[in-house]
Amino acid sequence: MLPSFCVASIASCTWNYKRSMIRCSSTAVAAAAAHGNSKSNNIGMNNNDNNVARNRNFSDTYIDKVGYITDIEGDRQFWWKYVKMSKILEIAPSTVDNSDEKFDVLLKNDCHLVFGGDVNDHYDGDIEVVEELLKLKNRYPDRVHFILGNRDINKLRITQELSDQHVKKYEWDETYPGTFWTKIFFKDLTPFEQVRSKGITFVSSKYERLDRLKWILSCTMGSPNSFVNRYHELRRRNNKSGYNTTYDQVVDNYINNVKPNGIFAKYMEHAKLALIIKDTLFVHGAICARSYGWFPRSKLSQNRGVDAGCTDGTPNDIARVKETNVNEWVHKLNTFAKKGIYDCIHNKQASEPWSFTGSYDRNNPCNNILQYGMGWLPNGKRNPTIVYNQWVVENKNALNSINFPIKEITDNLKSSGVKRILTGHKPLGDSPEIFSDRDQSFHIISADTSYSARTQYLNDLSENTIEAFEKIKQIDEQHAKYMKDNKSGPPYDISNLRHICRRGHAVAEVIIDFSNNDDDYGKNQQEGNVDYNKSNNNNDGSVYIHGILATGDAFEANLNSEPLIGKQTVDGKFVKGMRLKDNKFIVSHSKGWNCYNEFFSREEVEKML
Repeated sequence: MLPSFCVASIASCTWNYKRSMIRCSSTAVAAAAAHGNSKSNNIGMNNNDNNVARNRNFSDTYIDKVGYITDIEGDRQFWWKYVKMSKILEIAPSTVDNSDEKFDVLLKNDCHLVFGGDVNDHYDGDIEVVEELLKLKNRYPDRVHFILGNRDINKLRITQELSDQHVKKYEWDETYPGTFWTKIFFKDLTPFEQVRSKGITFVSSKYERLDRLKWILSCTMGSPNSFVNRYHELRRRNNKSGYNTTYDQVVDNYINNVKPNGIFAKYMEHAKLALIIKDTLFVHGAICARSYGWFPRSKLSQNRGVDAGCTDGTPNDIARVKETNVNEWVHKLNTFAKKGIYDCIHNKQASEPWSFTGSYDRNNPCNNILQYGMGWLPNGKRNPTIVYNQWVVENKNALNSINFPIKEITDNLKSSGVKRILTGHKPLGDSPEIFSDRDQSFHIISADTSYSARTQYLNDLSENTIEAFEKIKQIDEQHAKYMKDNKSGPPYDISNLRHICRRGHAVAEVIIDFSNNDDDYGKNQQEGNVDYNKSNNNNDGSVYIHGILATGDAFEANLNSEPLIGKQTVDGKFVKGMRLKDNKFIVSHSKGWNCYNEFFSREEVEKML
């Protein structure tokens, strides 16, 4: 998700989400055993992504369904809501620990899970969410996939900026250089002045890295509450063991997590910049002519002149787009990312960090992956990256417009069998947004719903809808009061507020269903006659999105059976789904960061097109 620099943030909530889901049916328990017997199951395989064939897009593999979720951002409440409603995951009592708080999350046979990036930062469940995702990855190494988000990549900076050699060379005082982008956004303020301008109080400590970390999180990563959230998460975990929690332990946790064998390091070493599964391309942000087919080169001279950002592209860009083999490009991007991530985690970094000057101009793999995850270049222009980019062109005075991929890109992708792109990064209301070309042969699905509770409903306001938003408003005001009053002393644990005032009740899952394209397989599977070594021609998926809106109302969007989904109205709004309680279509638009929903009947929508 896009960060806003040093903004006041809101806190997450707690509820006994685990106990609410322990009561699973016996079928889920049976499913656990079935996973152990399934011939397509990957448990016990060597957990090494290099074993997957180069350029593999799973076209020769039978897949039932792919489930997609993105931008969890450490929201453990959101994660468990997703697990509970998912059509590809199941819950079963743990085979290791029989206590009522322990259970296993299982991936159904022949299903894949794709997490779209930005695993941490804004809530008190960073460690818990990463641990749960890693459990799934370790259990199903070829069927669980992580996409790199900007909030994932930027944590690798800790390996440089909190290293012994950096701390020794650059004292934490008024002379500290700061980052190239804070110089752009904060003008002439020093790091100390940047933090003070946002009312952040430094806490004295024998560990001077503490102040550095608070500055990094608050003023260079757009995560002003991350430090406090991690403190509360560690305190919650330590209390179970009878240990006290200190601020220095929080610093140690951030540093150790990105060291070899740290949980975040393990997560990053599994993650990719892009992924193709049959007819779907997954990236975190967006694709344009400046970024499609391009990747940072190893030689310095090949990276010079990269300064135009994402526009419709120059003639050279268009030529590159037409010549791109998407499978080869994805492979090169992921090889580049893997090398950079390994370098950041395992190799000693220079005392001068990438963040001081930026660019791709230094022959340093760690620096280059950090730059690729950044939205800007040192000259202030947009970076041609697929990570920190978005489809929406923001306009405060009119409806936001959509920078849909140019025809040369969609034609190139369709020639390789890719019919849609799934992304996150930019929040667009309380359900995934769907954009399509004129003949609806290519779709963009943007599924970041991290600011769902801020969606404004413009019509059809029932008493229940008004009541739901009023409760969210009250929680938001209560949270703001706690934040204002919390000027000194131990920070309040307001984790039971933030989830509701940021997300409301919203949760959604994008399903790509390939099972309908191979009826014989489903029949043979029931009869036990499946040849798992035989290639199954089920590469054309149908898209089904289901979930809950911020108000608690269920919705769905079926792109293959409902022709109105993804269409744009004459005045620039988009049809994104159907509210199930009254079968009214959700018509959405945005202005700047504000998102709006309206609800109309089929007849009303058809008149708007």
